[in-house]
Amino acid sequence: MDEGSILLTAAALLLNASEPHTRAIQIPRGRFNLMGQTDTMCEFHFRLGKAEIELLVALLEIPDPMITPHRYNASAVEALCILLNRLAWPHRLGTMVLLFGRSREALSVLSNGVMCHIYDRFKHLLRWDKDRLDASWMEKCASAIHDSGAPLDCCIGFIDGTVRGICRPGKGVQKTAYNGHKRKHALKFQSITTPDGIIVHLYGPEPGSRHDAYFLERSGILAILSDVLVTDTKRYVIYGDPAYGANDVTVCGYKGARLDQYQSAFNSRMSAVRIMQVVKNCGGKPSVCSLLLLLF
Repeated sequence: MDEGSILLTAAALLLNASEPHTRAIQIPRGRFNLMGQTDTMCEFHFRLGKAEIELLVALLEIPDPMITPHRYNASAVEALCILLNRLAWPHRLGTMVLLFGRSREALSVLSNGVMCHIYDRFKHLLRWDKDRLDASWMEKCASAIHDSGAPLDCCIGFIDGTVRGICRPGKGVQKTAYNGHKRKHALKFQSITTPDGIIVHLYGPEPGSRHDAYFLERSGILAILSDVLVTDTKRYVIYGDPAYGANDVTVCGYKGARLDQYQSAFNSRMSAVRIMQVVKNCGGKPSVCSLLLLLF
């Protein structure tokens, strides 16, 4: 390499070294406009069409404008779209900057603000919506589950616990948060899902070490459903793992290594329907469904 090439290489290295290094993502000048999106793009980004988003804004009673304690300001439509986009895909805030023309900090604060508003306004529906979940609705759910192959004609939904992993916490709560079955630190939730894919009851979070039977007692759902599931013509039940036991509200599969032909068939058919109903209806979009469950 001649002397001139060496000097050019050295100059290039010095120039690169002098440039400032930053983690900041360049924010576009234009702001998000729902009217500028096609229905196809809306369904891709938010899992909903434009008309559905506008309807959801009204039903969720989102303030317009949405002003956070950090003084971030957005229209109700934009604020909801930020939350929907964040829930629709497992991506980072940085990937949302180009779509909305806002910083990662603003996107985080606005999406959390909308989420807190929805929870504060409609959290009572997560326990049990007695007005919507009436005798007619329970009959439809029981028929749907039975028509799908379940031997029971009185089951309206499925109860289960959900484990969500977390980073290892401080020493004081490591043992409490550790879930031995999943072998990780976690938080646990209890939910009841119906054939339409909607979560009609949600309780939690609790430490990951808690047993399903603890959730059943702690949530108070047994006391709520002991009267609700009884109509003039039928007593309805919910189906769960053997850990929940059998009582007036819950029914579980048969336990033991030596099951007869009927018991094995019952367990297999109920398990198949449970997986089909929950995974088919909720698979791929539980986060957006959990917003809609609050309204319909």
